[in-house]
Amino acid sequence: MSWKLKNMDSQSEITVAQLASYPVLLREYDPNWTVIFEEEKEKLWHTAGDSIEDIFHFGSTSIPGMLAKPTVDILAILKKDIDLDAFCKRMSDAGYLCTKYPDKTKQRKNCMNFVVPYTVDGVEQYKCYIHIRENEVPRPELLFAQYLREHPEAAKEYSELKQKLALRYGDNRQEYMLAKTEFVEKYTRLAEEGGTV
Repeated sequence: MSWKLKNMDSQSEITVAQLASYPVLLREYDPNWTVIFEEEKEKLWHTAGDSIEDIFHFGSTSIPGMLAKPTVDILAILKKDIDLDAFCKRMSDAGYLCTKYPDKTKQRKNCMNFVVPYTVDGVEQYKCYIHIRENEVPRPELLFAQYLREHPEAAKEYSELKQKLALRYGDNRQEYMLAKTEFVEKYTRLAEEGGTV
């Protein structure tokens, strides 16, 4: 499939390749990110609520005081046995841009992603990144975010790491994400074990 999204103001098209090329730009924590999440959550319920079990705000924008890319991460958990093609069409018809679609031959359960762009030129990156999961898939990112919300010292360490990596990998999102893996896995394990550093 070739996915594009029309920007209603300029009638220009945003491609998935453009979205992937946005630089890593960190911002100070903005309480408005919570407002954006609540607004998008309502839109998701309206668009496909009969297919969704629950919706969560996670990632750095959900952690007060955290430096973050100004993109609100949202996790939507699907109900069991829904028609993924029909769900994707409803989301796309509502203006969401699909950036990952499940490979049915591999029975992928971490099934699809959508974005909500701000602008065509990418200066503001994109407003929301919506991760769609099937019902039985583990949700470690929720544990990680909750751990950092409950442990300010770990949140501060993560914020400092992100700042350092953004300077090093500002033009390479993939390397930036990979460089955070060890930290994320460490604190996710601690969250799963209910432990502390």
